[in-house]
Amino acid sequence: YAIFYPVPSAEGWVFPVNEVARKINGHLFKDDQLWRGNLVVVKFSDEYISDPIPACFADFALIKSWLRQYPSPQ
Repeated sequence: YAIFYPVPSAEGWVFPVNEVARKINGHLFKDDQLWRGNLVVVKFSDEYISDPIPACFADFALIKSWLRQYPSPQ
């Protein structure tokens, strides 16, 4: 998997919060650790990240776990 996320703009404006991350984290969600903008998750079939493949519903559990363990980059 590769997770792409935006960083604050050059003007210093903050992107809108990703609602999926807020729903996943529920009451554990902390405003000081917000993800900014939308997350894009890509699943690859090889270690060289050259062959993207469709994700399935089973992948959601892995992504959900990752979002719970790692706060957004500051």
